[in-house]
Amino acid sequence: MSTVPSLSFSTSNKRKPILICDGFIFQLNRTRSKLKYWRCKDRTCSAYIHTNHNNQYVGKSGDHNFHLPVPEQVEVAMFKEKVKERVVKETTAIGNIYDKEMASLNLSDGALGLIPLADDAKASLNRLRRQTTPPLPTSSCFDVPDAYSTTISGWSPLGHATELAEQTETTKRYLISFS
Repeated sequence: MSTVPSLSFSTSNKRKPILICDGFIFQLNRTRSKLKYWRCKDRTCSAYIHTNHNNQYVGKSGDHNFHLPVPEQVEVAMFKEKVKERVVKETTAIGNIYDKEMASLNLSDGALGLIPLADDAKASLNRLRRQTTPPLPTSSCFDVPDAYSTTISGWSPLGHATELAEQTETTKRYLISFS
């Protein structure tokens, strides 16, 4: 009986799912009612992996005859995914996140050569952060999004403003300013 390869999953730069198996990267090619078909990232390769909808290995077809696995690309893909995850979740400066992730990972020399410099990656990471940041209000009457309701230190100016509004009770308007 053949052994079942270990599969791991990640996302591509275009937010598409990718499958990593034995140092090869596969892209989702087709989804049917019972199976998902993953094709090798190398367009000249005929290798496919089949999984069910729970991402469990079912089988494979074709072979990697014309290229070798590139584990450095797998390391780079995992690094990029970790950086993107932190950029979306944290408000820390992107350069700091990038540098800390570079320092925390033990990457091979080949992978270090493939990883873009922080300045080169900043534009795409800033775009990713902008997509998840709530838009700024366009009028003076608005609901304050949760992301803007507290400062970094945890202080809530809205709580103080609510107390002031309850004390006066004649007016429900107040000015919020950050400095």
